[in-house]
Amino acid sequence: NGSFNLSYYKNGSELVLEPGTTSQYSEDYYKLPKANHEITVIDPYDYSYTGNDKDMVYETTIAVPIINNGIFYGAIGIDIELDKLTNIIEASHLYKTGFASIISHELQVSAHPNSKFQKKNVSEIIKDNVIIDKIKSGSNFETLERSSETGDKVIRYFTPIHLTGFSKPWTTMTEVPLKEVFEKVYITIEMLIINGLCSLIVLGIFV
Repeated sequence: NGSFNLSYYKNGSELVLEPGTTSQYSEDYYKLPKANHEITVIDPYDYSYTGNDKDMVYETTIAVPIINNGIFYGAIGIDIELDKLTNIIEASHLYKTGFASIISHELQVSAHPNSKFQKKNVSEIIKDNVIIDKIKSGSNFETLERSSETGDKVIRYFTPIHLTGFSKPWTTMTEVPLKEVFEKVYITIEMLIINGLCSLIVLGIFV
């Protein structure tokens, strides 16, 4: 019997091996999967692998319990830098000014194209408790609201992110100004009318 506790991380181009300590067994990435016997996604946090604040990263941890015949033997996990998710979101374009964001199960805005919203609790942005409860429950739904940031009416789509073996889903939220959706609809209608008129003209020529 004994313990095996190691971590690997990259410091620049160097792969570093870091021996674990007994104090780490009280950390969430170990004690939560041990208690729940399920995959655990830790709420986002800032962390420095080198102990230097200038190397601080904003990340989450996905921890998977190692279980055999119902007995917990340990956990294995991976840390994911959320800045990379933000970069992907920033590069995505929804209509003209629409955007996507990611909300943790504990309601932390984990990735957002506007940095001032990142790390905030979504209840500071959306004041409707019914919507907050739906996010927490992992519901798939949409809302029509007025943005506190722009004052425009926006459509928001909330989609849970489900992982097999994980009971506390995160949520993606996409937001699009209603007027931009209507602009797209109007353009489509105009094209249909033009196509219809062209068809009538062509039929008139050949009939």
